[in-house]
Amino acid sequence: MWRILAGAAGTVVVATFGILTVIYSGLYNVAANNPMEKYIHLALDTAMEQSVFRHARAVTLPEGYADEKSLRRGLVLYHELCAQCHGGPGVRRGAVGRGLQPHPSYLWRKSKDWDWSGKEIYWLVRNGIQLTGMPAWVDNRPESDLWSVVAFVDRRLPTISREDYRAGLRAARGADGNRDTEIN
Repeated sequence: MWRILAGAAGTVVVATFGILTVIYSGLYNVAANNPMEKYIHLALDTAMEQSVFRHARAVTLPEGYADEKSLRRGLVLYHELCAQCHGGPGVRRGAVGRGLQPHPSYLWRKSKDWDWSGKEIYWLVRNGIQLTGMPAWVDNRPESDLWSVVAFVDRRLPTISREDYRAGLRAARGADGNRDTEIN
């Protein structure tokens, strides 16, 4: 029994020494233009998902948060605040989004088959995600704006067409809908 425990402890010491050697030697390239190693991406992605699942349990969806007015406002806010990194139907990522590592998800493509709930989307929008460039919007936007973005991402983004996206922006702005992000 003592041999097994000593072997396990030795393995932990050697692994810790190896990890610290890589960290302090600068061997791992942290440059944003260098693709992240798959095992690091997997570890960070798993940690993020489990954290969101755990912490979003405490969120309560407000009654009627996804009414038509919120959905329209959410489209404009998504375009102004989110599309620069996540893109949208007919909207490519902006320069900042293209330069981030890990690359932000194209939410409008992923949302068709992802399993984030409204509560989880709210938690992500409100709190952001460390080490990704995803900001926490809680101190920058009113609560109603956060819920409008959640409503749009949860209810409309999975099914909105490129044409409806553009038309919604034009209607909301009374302009061509092309203020900050390039529309193709």
